[in-house]
Amino acid sequence: MKYLYNIKNKTVFITGANGYLGTNLINFFRDLNVNIIATDKEISKANKKIIDKINFRKKNSIQFIKCDLSNLLDRNYLLEIIKKKKIDILINNATYVTSSKTYNSKFVNQTTENWKDIFEVNLSAVFHLTKALVPNLKKSKSPSIINISSIYGVTGPDWDLYKKTLFGNPAAYAASKAGLIQLSKWLASTLGPKIRVNSISIGGIFRNQPKLFVKLYSKKTILKRMAKEKDINGAILFLSSNASSYITGINLVIDGGITAKI
Repeated sequence: MKYLYNIKNKTVFITGANGYLGTNLINFFRDLNVNIIATDKEISKANKKIIDKINFRKKNSIQFIKCDLSNLLDRNYLLEIIKKKKIDILINNATYVTSSKTYNSKFVNQTTENWKDIFEVNLSAVFHLTKALVPNLKKSKSPSIINISSIYGVTGPDWDLYKKTLFGNPAAYAASKAGLIQLSKWLASTLGPKIRVNSISIGGIFRNQPKLFVKLYSKKTILKRMAKEKDINGAILFLSSNASSYITGINLVIDGGITAKI
């Protein structure tokens, strides 16, 4: 059993490291004694504390590289820094939902410019980074790519959930996440048998949303609650380790059963 889930001393590369899920994953992998390469636009205070702790104990390493994934030059700079490193696990976690000005926009007000911005981070950057990091992944004995998608990549939104809230569900976000699921399957077919590629589609995670939204959303799930960040960790470990050595090309839905009722 220990062999199946042991990823000690492996190297994981995580995008979107400053977000809720990204910070959670850095903490999770830190406790598993994994070497971490993380990237985001800036280093958050929470991640700065994690980095200091890891560097202090000197058991494993963490490297944080600033990068705006919407910028091609930034991505090339990032790749230049890590081009010679062995990577065992690539987690394409970075996500752009929409700008704050258009977050709750009606369909008629959603712009093609915002569409392009969302697709650049959610899909184009994944394609670019994954393609460039194939040589790094091939240095690993058991490389794994995990792409973080959403339930809105597999189902349409229930607009009743968003009534009387400032939340939205932009078309580009849903379309890009659906594209990410298909890209994962394409990559699995193309990079196999050496590199495994899977995606995870996550349902609503509790992040202090308005009480009405939480109540309505929780009621629609079979488990009667929203997810917590740590609810994703088991699936991440599973797909990162030898426990999933014969699994590639799947989209694992983690949503408390909300899509099972649709």
